[in-house]
Amino acid sequence: MTKRHLLSFALILAVAVALTFFKVPLASSQGLTLVAAQVSGDLPVTNPDAALWQKATAVLTARLGRPAPPPFPSGSRPPAG
Repeated sequence: MTKRHLLSFALILAVAVALTFFKVPLASSQGLTLVAAQVSGDLPVTNPDAALWQKATAVLTARLGRPAPPPFPSGSRPPAG
């Protein structure tokens, strides 16, 4: 390999390591990470005004551009076409 090839390879490797280290998403679909926090006890799922929910961080997520297809029962195939 020539010096130019080695320099190109080293530059690409350095960029890849930097992107990985700084956790830069490579696709826009990877831009949001949902993190779950552990709480002691049960969540008040029937009481949306409970104090525990006030500690949660609100997250806005984008909706899918198209609806998901319905699931098919096990062993069946989707319609042709």
